[in-house]
Amino acid sequence: MTEKQRVPFQTKQEWLYSELKSAIERCELQPGERLILDELAADYHVSRVPVREALLQLQAEGLVQMTPHVGAVVAPITQASAQDYFAISRELQVLAVRAAATRMTEEEKSCLAAVVAEMETVAPVGDTLRYSQANSRFHDYIKDHCHMPLIPQMIDNFHQHWHRFERYYNLYPMSSARMNVTLPEHRELLEAIKASDPDRAEAASRRHNITGLEEHLRRMEAVEV
Repeated sequence: MTEKQRVPFQTKQEWLYSELKSAIERCELQPGERLILDELAADYHVSRVPVREALLQLQAEGLVQMTPHVGAVVAPITQASAQDYFAISRELQVLAVRAAATRMTEEEKSCLAAVVAEMETVAPVGDTLRYSQANSRFHDYIKDHCHMPLIPQMIDNFHQHWHRFERYYNLYPMSSARMNVTLPEHRELLEAIKASDPDRAEAASRRHNITGLEEHLRRMEAVEV
């Protein structure tokens, strides 16, 4: 493996961390795969020190598991871990939508409505890819414009785990059936935010997460059969 060009301000540890994290998220390094220090050092043409530091950072983010006297492995992916992800992510999203309902400006609400309008345009023609992309923008817009400074980073940290689930179980783009379910759910969430009603927004967000988890678990089970 040849070393890619590092940007000037990156240390070897920062570069290696970025490379390994990307490989884990894309499932090029498979869940449960052993990460052998000497092999990684040889593959990436670095010493053991930056490898060890990168693995410790990935362990702190939950992407790598390290066991004394055993070594490091890529964190496994299971349906149970998916449910854990949804439980935590759900509460973070509830915080975001409640804040958005009371803190978004009218201009920001209009921008959010434009994303839903795009979803309403692509759903009838069955374009699940464009709909899924719009779906991501919808939730990202709420996260980034809820005016709670810590929320975007916290949600982004959890999204890196979800990207692994999507890759591993082939969950992206969403199915046509899921697309048709989510459209009214997004409309309801939008209306709650436009009405500056945090309780209604929270209820809509929780319903959206419940139906999403149910759909994802069905697709995961189909892959594992």
